[in-house]
Amino acid sequence: MHILLLGAGALGSLFAARLQSAGYSPALYGLNTDHLQMVAENGLLVDELDGSRSCWQLQVCMAPQDIHPSPDLVLVLVKSYATGTAVSSILPFCHEQTVFVTVQNGMGNWEQIAEYVLPSRILAGVTAQAATMIEPGRIRHGGSGPTVLGAVHDPGPAELLDLVRLLNQAGLECEATGRVEDHIWAKLFVNIGINAVTALTVVPNGWISECKSARKVAEAAVLEAMEVAKARGSHPGADTVDKVMRVAQATAPNHSSMLQDIQGARRTEVEAINGVVCRWGRECGVSTPVNMVLRNLIQVMEQKRRKE
Repeated sequence: MHILLLGAGALGSLFAARLQSAGYSPALYGLNTDHLQMVAENGLLVDELDGSRSCWQLQVCMAPQDIHPSPDLVLVLVKSYATGTAVSSILPFCHEQTVFVTVQNGMGNWEQIAEYVLPSRILAGVTAQAATMIEPGRIRHGGSGPTVLGAVHDPGPAELLDLVRLLNQAGLECEATGRVEDHIWAKLFVNIGINAVTALTVVPNGWISECKSARKVAEAAVLEAMEVAKARGSHPGADTVDKVMRVAQATAPNHSSMLQDIQGARRTEVEAINGVVCRWGRECGVSTPVNMVLRNLIQVMEQKRRKE
């Protein structure tokens, strides 16, 4: 199976390394040319959870024309706002049966892919794997956890179970589900509870559960999102807020992806996280003032960092 990692950030690089370790020889493509160049010259360095360091020689693509042979499987790991552009750029180098898989943050990712690809060729899901870009050519594995995948269309790609087995072979704990939308909501609640608050206050994830004031803001944002989810037919559990706090505790030293984006003067995924809750809240008649303030403040920070 020919596999392409679409997105050469920390998480895309981590998945590429794990797939390489299982003998699948994936290709890594993105717009982070400094990182790709270092990987091409020296291999990908991975600071592992146990304190060791590994190095992986990966096939890198500096342009869509470098994608060869045509991938059977594309793992989409770009930022949410770049999904449509990224997928459309590589379509001429895919074949009709290529399966696209998204485990990105936020809502609306598979729908963006479906503007270019038949829904019957799309798998969606979430991952609890975490990684941080230390410098070009080097990442840190920040945390392990399950990856859950499911079809967005009935019938979905027959390759679902093959992909689950493949990821498990690569050491990336994975399972299939028939209720993938529930899992995407659950991941969204975690992102809503952690990302914007840590990015605005410049603190690691653990502060969300340890600091009373941070916890209050996070809880309020998650509770709003839960009401929006209910209005859209989902059924979040009564322990949703507690689950978010447990994730914050389990990833206490980590810096959220949104904090990393703010510090790197990059555009964040706030529109696919807090922003989508505000938009859907308006459509459903659910008030979302906390998420609106968080979204607006993150956008102020984005503009400030870009000017600096």
